[in-house]
Amino acid sequence: EVQVQENFNITEYLRATWYVQKQQVNGYQRPSSLNCVAATYNETFRGTPGWVPFFSGTVFTVYNDCRRDTKDGPVCNDFADPNFKPSFAIPLCARVRDPSQPAKLSVAPCLLPNILSGDYWVAAAGPSPDNYEYAVVIAGQPSVKRSDGCTTPDTCTNPSQFSCGLWFFTREAVPSKEVQAKAESEAQRKGISLELLRTIDQQDCSYEGYEIKPNTHERVQEKFESLKEEEFQV
Repeated sequence: EVQVQENFNITEYLRATWYVQKQQVNGYQRPSSLNCVAATYNETFRGTPGWVPFFSGTVFTVYNDCRRDTKDGPVCNDFADPNFKPSFAIPLCARVRDPSQPAKLSVAPCLLPNILSGDYWVAAAGPSPDNYEYAVVIAGQPSVKRSDGCTTPDTCTNPSQFSCGLWFFTREAVPSKEVQAKAESEAQRKGISLELLRTIDQQDCSYEGYEIKPNTHERVQEKFESLKEEEFQV
């Protein structure tokens, strides 16, 4: 069985936008939309706390965005448009169903109760609980056996099918090879197959219209290191 990330820090997970480097096709992300894919998670939707029926636990908003057809195509959702209006399935709501297992999230349209939500498990995130540079997310326990491990199906054809999904996230749109390799090695260590993954090209992507949270944690660290260098030069 795949084990989720221990000591999972959901605050750090929500801190900044994630950029998809590799993923499997699923019911709500078809091949034509796998361009410049990014995901941002927030405690509210424009200041309004997330809410789902019959649930009083933690809920946060899921902003998935992309470019249609090509890297230069129209933005899929255009969340940054002041005139954007939520629809039934956009944006989605993630739920922490069991506070003792915060890495075992579930996701669905906000108007659907938890019983109709799909598993969204953070299998790995690192390098440390206070600094997530990568994350591996899977749609629950894998059920498809491959030569290098197990994974979820990639045969879902509509958004109501939640059993498909595997994503490799990084904080940087174009990360270092070391960060990507670490994410893949962590997935392999947990028995997750890489065979059905598709590579998402983030090079020279425009994220205009996306809901983006800057990677401020990194910027604070860079500023601190810059100040240290200036002290040594004085």
